[in-house]
Amino acid sequence: MNLPELLERHGLADKATLTFREVAELLGVGRPAVEELVRSGRLRAVRVGRRLYVPVSALEDFLNPVVDLREAAQVALGLMERAGLAPRLRAAEKGFVVEVEGDWAVGLTPTEAAWALAKRLAGKGV
Repeated sequence: MNLPELLERHGLADKATLTFREVAELLGVGRPAVEELVRSGRLRAVRVGRRLYVPVSALEDFLNPVVDLREAAQVALGLMERAGLAPRLRAAEKGFVVEVEGDWAVGLTPTEAAWALAKRLAGKGV
């Protein structure tokens, strides 16, 4: 069940922010667990007056995390280097090329090229 359906089922579909109790109910956990998620920075909350609320968008981000492509490409390049590979980036006619030990990938940006190469290498089981 997706978040909009869950909010509808609990009568919360028209709310932009949720109390910690409401979030706990939706997640099937206790309020202390929600407080810890907020305290640790894994779930974003906003202060309104003296109280903290969780924006529905923050709950959506928590339940469906999205990794920034730049961050993913940097991690992939770092893993290649740790594995002893030496990725090389060069400009090409239609973007950028990242090469490593005979494998290569092209992207419109260096990030896209690095991510494409990482996916290619992962598919080979390297």
